[in-house]
Amino acid sequence: MEEEEEPEISHPSQLWDGKPPKQLTLRLIMELSLTPGELGAYDQMSEEEALERVRVLKSLHLQWQGFAEICGLEPFECAEVLYLQANRIERIENLECMPRLQFLALQCNRIAVVENLLCLPDLEFLDLSRNEIVQLDVRQLPKKINMLNFRGNACVEAPDYLPSLLAHLPDLSRLDGEDLDGAANPEPEKKIEMEPLPSGSSALASYWMRKNLHDGVAADIKDCIDAYSVEALENSQDFSHKVQEATARSRARQKEAKGYKSIESS
Repeated sequence: MEEEEEPEISHPSQLWDGKPPKQLTLRLIMELSLTPGELGAYDQMSEEEALERVRVLKSLHLQWQGFAEICGLEPFECAEVLYLQANRIERIENLECMPRLQFLALQCNRIAVVENLLCLPDLEFLDLSRNEIVQLDVRQLPKKINMLNFRGNACVEAPDYLPSLLAHLPDLSRLDGEDLDGAANPEPEKKIEMEPLPSGSSALASYWMRKNLHDGVAADIKDCIDAYSVEALENSQDFSHKVQEATARSRARQKEAKGYKSIESS
């Protein structure tokens, strides 16, 4: 009997296929977004103190979790940074509660339409690379965006892709990972001393980045983007390991199923 061919995994969102989607709960958001020390302190707070801690949290780290929708973010009205890359989100929605958001990472999801972003007037950084966007309505993009990424979407092949973005976004200085010619007076690059990135899972990389964010290494949006770039590299390196793990689990299930069939036929 021929062995069943393994499904090819070429996109991070495929890692969650066949698994029930995780629900975005307040507790899970805090577990993912706080360092262990901060989480311990949070658990010791009174209800009133805990609610205030939630309200003032600036960065939410919800990447690589298998979430299928954006929801449950109403308590985080002061958040400025939201990481949601490498889930299986199909729609941009429910962000009206985060009017201060400046940084939104939605790389490697299953989003087909750019929508529901005009409620984010302060948004400067948007990563929608490696989604499923075929047609782009630039009118759905907040005017303050100056860093934008649509790489890996069919919309980048449209002949009016660049002209329409330049016409709509007057401050756009970086597109699809490339600096645009004529960007006015770029700030000098900051030299940031960072401890070595730990090897291993993306969870470790996320913790490392959160620690530096909370320590003030990435105190503004530019530094946040630098940290995001480092984590994106680590996650891309770790993706092959995740694929191997998923393949191994699939093969184990197949062997187990064959074992059951052998027992039943004997």
